[in-house]
Amino acid sequence: MNSEGGGGGGPQGGGGGGGGPSSPQDRQKDTAVRPWGSGCPSSVTTTFDDSNGSYGNVFHVRTPRNEFNFDYQKDVWITGLEFYTDLRTQVSYEVWTKAGVYYADYTGAGELPLGDLSKWALVANGTTVGAGRGRGTPIPEEDFSPVKVPAGGRATSVYVTLSTADIRYAEGGGLNLLEPDPDGGGVPEDTPFAAGDDLIVYEGVGVLTYPFAPNSYQYSSPRLFLGTLRYEVEGMCAPTSAPTSGPDAPTSRPTASPTTPSPVTPYPTSAPTGWVVELDLLTTRVLYTFFVTHDSAVDELFWREIGTATQDALMALMEEEGTELFDRAVNDEMLLVGVEAFTTQDEEHKENEPECNPADPVAETCSTVAVTVTVEHLPSASREDARRALLL
Repeated sequence: MNSEGGGGGGPQGGGGGGGGPSSPQDRQKDTAVRPWGSGCPSSVTTTFDDSNGSYGNVFHVRTPRNEFNFDYQKDVWITGLEFYTDLRTQVSYEVWTKAGVYYADYTGAGELPLGDLSKWALVANGTTVGAGRGRGTPIPEEDFSPVKVPAGGRATSVYVTLSTADIRYAEGGGLNLLEPDPDGGGVPEDTPFAAGDDLIVYEGVGVLTYPFAPNSYQYSSPRLFLGTLRYEVEGMCAPTSAPTSGPDAPTSRPTASPTTPSPVTPYPTSAPTGWVVELDLLTTRVLYTFFVTHDSAVDELFWREIGTATQDALMALMEEEGTELFDRAVNDEMLLVGVEAFTTQDEEHKENEPECNPADPVAETCSTVAVTVTVEHLPSASREDARRALLL
């Protein structure tokens, strides 16, 4: 079996994510309650055709959009999960979730949430015995707190991990979600790879440490979560037929053998009747670069403030009638989901840039600043439309 190496992970490896307590026993599990009680149960199974593995997976799921019946769109609640390990011995597991996609920060704080458990909710943790090759290892239902996936194509991210490098996953066919587009286009579009009638599973990343870390080199991408998500659709199931008056009388001739239901296949090429998966939200990212003269001694807060100022300016334009961003926000449901500012090493260009001319070269310096902005929007606006609106 192939396993991908990480940055010295494991419970004592020291390679993990800040923002969370040091052991699962110290962490408080989220206790979400479905306000509507129970709903219509279903599940989606991806595949168990693994190619490598490590400590865990991060991926996201979405509800579909129904173009023909918006009243039918309902929240989905994930009620259980099976992960894939080839072990048949005891393993320690954790499941964390957050609203939105994991490669953009919905809080607007300007930082990616990978590696920071304070941005995630713990919904399951414990120990169980692995089911071994070719089958999912279920998390006990009583240990799993339900997770909401909002209606209308919204996303929820899932982080599944073991305390040892024994999660199995597979290589995806999309592009690296954690690697910016060299042409400034940003993160590639989401790549779905499995779906049920009410839940779509997207390609994600493999986690090479425990717990996960903030550095991109401690992930492999794209990677596929292998396993099963059990879920319920908000509201009661519709009856399939009228009740019968009683059991059928026995016959002398046996009926045909019952058929075995077909398993959920990888993401279908044609959507189920009535569902238009193509209307799923698009993700677009742009990169702004400019020069800033500042005191020689600045900390991380300085860059965060630049990101916040950029975010405030974009939000103001989205709320100002007559602007391109206002039109996109109203007509295409464009939503600002992440702003990240950081400095880059670009000494060659700085020397020839007239804006980089500090008055006091000892006390001040000039830095090249990059600000990455991520938005989500309906497909009624193409990614080029969105980029143009952001760059005007």
